[in-house]
This record gives sequence, C-alpha cells and structure tokens, in this order.
Amino acid sequence: MRERVPRRFRAQFAAISAVFGITTLLASRAAVAVDPPPPRTVTPADPVKIDLGLHLGGVHRLGDAPAFAITDRAGVSFGASAFVAPSRRFSFGLAFEHAGLGGEKSEGDGGSLTFTRDVNVLWAGLRAYVINTDAVQLGFLIGPGIAWQGVRADGLVTPGIGVLPSVYSCAGSDSANIALRAGIGARIAFGSGFSFLADASFDSLRLSSDVIGDCAPGAGTVSLIGARAGFGYTFDVTSYVR
Repeated sequence: MRERVPRRFRAQFAAISAVFGITTLLASRAAVAVDPPPPRTVTPADPVKIDLGLHLGGVHRLGDAPAFAITDRAGVSFGASAFVAPSRRFSFGLAFEHAGLGGEKSEGDGGSLTFTRDVNVLWAGLRAYVINTDAVQLGFLIGPGIAWQGVRADGLVTPGIGVLPSVYSCAGSDSANIALRAGIGARIAFGSGFSFLADASFDSLRLSSDVIGDCAPGAGTVSLIGARAGFGYTFDVTSYVR
C-alpha cells in the first residue's frame, strides 16, 4: 500500500505536466504565427491661414451704354482683400475694389456733356485651387458682390437763341446693386509670408439706368474684363482656432 499511492500520484503528475507542456507549445506557435497589426497612419490636418492682399490693375468696359455714346472704355482699379483658407483646396473671404468705368458723351442742340463713371464693389468670393504648394497657388474665383455706382457730368448747356450758354457740372451716387464675378488667380510666394499676386476676371454689374441724384442717368448693366497684380501677406492662425 505504501508503494502504490506515490506511484499513482507520480503518474497523474506526469500526465498533467505533459498536457500543460503541449498546450504551452501550441499557444506559443499560434502567437508567433499571428502577424502584428499594421501601424496606424495619422494624416495631419491642413493648417488654417489668412491671406491679405493689395491689388492694382485695370478694367475694360464691354458693350454699349443705354443712353450715350461711350468715349472711353478703360479704367483703373485698385483694392484690398482678406481670405481665410481652412483647407489646401479652397479659401473664402471679402474684397473691396474701386474701378473707373470710362466716359460717355452727349451732344445736341441743348449743349454738350461728358460723363465720367466709376463703381465701388464689395465682393464675397470663393477660391478653389487646382495647384496649391508652399511656393505656388493657382485656382478659380467666383462670387457675388454689392456695387455702388457714381457719375460726374460736366459740360456746356445752350438753352437757345438769345440765351447765353452756361456751364453745367454735377455729381451723384446710386444705391446698392448686385454684381457677379468669375475669374482665375495665382500667388507666387517670396518667403517670410510675402507673395506676388495676379488675377483676371469677368464682372457683370447690374447697375441702374435711372437718373442718379438729379444729375445724370445711370450706366445700366455693365460687363467688365479686368486684370490686376499686387502683393500679399499670409500668416498661420491654426494655433488660435484648433
């Protein structure tokens, strides 16, 4: 009896040890066979930037005037812009521009008058970029605007026989009207945030042809093609908005 008990325990212990060893071996092989998961790639978010610009250029008036003959179709334009770029694909913002609309002239039995026209426009724009690197940006621009036209009339009025001619001069400005713009633009970086700007656009200004301030008729609907160049400054505001 004293010899059977130890032998039985030794046999059970040996069987348990064998099973445990086989289980451990299989588990280790299974762990080696499973590939570790691939590392996760985190794409950094696009920086948020603000683009400021100053522009100088010219516009050319297309078509005819509703009342008088056009004598000068060219005008100088200048303005400033501020755009926010939350992504490398697009930016949005505002631009203000003043542009000359050339001149018109009226001649007849009652005298001769010349009209000088201009317009101020506040544009809301969306820029979509087809090329956007640290050195070069190239894209399209589209947006609506609010336009205020102005006119100045100068000339000589001849009421009739026996009445001396008189000098006539007046100026007036109109209320807001709708405008639309489409164009292309480019930015070439100099470094330290500064850049060279260039753009070209087609503008449709839905101006009134009614008399402005008891002075002269408005310009009516005006179509313009324009080109501008200037300088800009870009700075990163990501740390303030994220």
